[in-house]
Amino acid sequence: MMVVTGLFIFLLGWLVLPFLPGIIEIRKKTDASPLKVVQEYDVDVHYFANVFRGYVEQHFPDLLGNTQDTPKGMQGKLEDGTQYYLLNQKDAIPLQESEKQSKITRTMLVSVDSLKLPGAMSYLTELYASDSIHGGKEDIFRALLAEKDIEIEQNSMLLRWMHAGKSINVKPDSVLHGRVSADQSIHLTNNCHFERLYAPTILFGNSIPRHQEQAKLKELSPEDLGSRIEAEGGRWLIENDVDIPDNSLINSNLVVVGQLRIGKGCRINGSVKSRRRLNVGQGTEITGSLVSNNDIHCSENCSIAGPVVSEKNIYLDSRSIVGAAEKPTTISAEEIHIKTNTVAYGSVWARQKGVVKEAEGRHETL
Repeated sequence: MMVVTGLFIFLLGWLVLPFLPGIIEIRKKTDASPLKVVQEYDVDVHYFANVFRGYVEQHFPDLLGNTQDTPKGMQGKLEDGTQYYLLNQKDAIPLQESEKQSKITRTMLVSVDSLKLPGAMSYLTELYASDSIHGGKEDIFRALLAEKDIEIEQNSMLLRWMHAGKSINVKPDSVLHGRVSADQSIHLTNNCHFERLYAPTILFGNSIPRHQEQAKLKELSPEDLGSRIEAEGGRWLIENDVDIPDNSLINSNLVVVGQLRIGKGCRINGSVKSRRRLNVGQGTEITGSLVSNNDIHCSENCSIAGPVVSEKNIYLDSRSIVGAAEKPTTISAEEIHIKTNTVAYGSVWARQKGVVKEAEGRHETL
């Protein structure tokens, strides 16, 4: 009997054991406070730049305040073991022979003026200039911070982040990993790859497009698009696929369960959402947002005032405009493919890949 009782108690304890942490938590509530899921570096566009600027100010306190009396052409080691060169525009970067041969340096370069870099080098520590940074061809950078401008030459690569107090100019065939931000503008040219871009003006190509004059428009009613439409509260809910004719005017928000094709030269005074593929015709203007669970294709000369968001991919043809200088917005998708001579105001976030492609029939050089 004692053996049977012991076995029963053992089995009962074994069954209760998986529930024991939950029972303890119910009684003591040790994990009742909410989790902090929003990280500062993921919210603040300037987080990395501000942290690195603070690091420079801490270790070189006279660098930004009085550059005339700051010693230049110095090299040394900080207390955390970081090797550094303190330079001005006239100083040649004193690379060691081993660095010249390997084409790699792990020395932090800090310039009190502009910083002009030799090409075909890998800079595996953050670089700082109180003026501008001018990279060389085929350079690889860990991270860059310039209080004025940054210029990235052809076939270069950024590994983590860069920020400019004024503008960033990137030559063709360069790859930008991580976060790229500027207080004024970012300029990317043909075959540049990117991930996250933030600036008041982001130009792809060499010319900023302008709004096009539209032809005479025909205003549509819900009945013009079929019978399966629910129209109320300033929204048309369309249950099936729909084609909007060319030169149409719709004064409503659109929600389409199926596939949506908007014709050429249309104007939608509202936002547009589609659960399937969304095609926007040439010269169409949308005053709100453009959202799809599938791919979004915008032909050339399109203008979208609000966010453009896809759970898959976005394709923007040349001379398209997203947002406005006085009303910045967001482009976000898994992949973003943008033709040259397109402009976005605000942020462009490609979660996997972003690429700039030259518009057909146009050869552009910067």
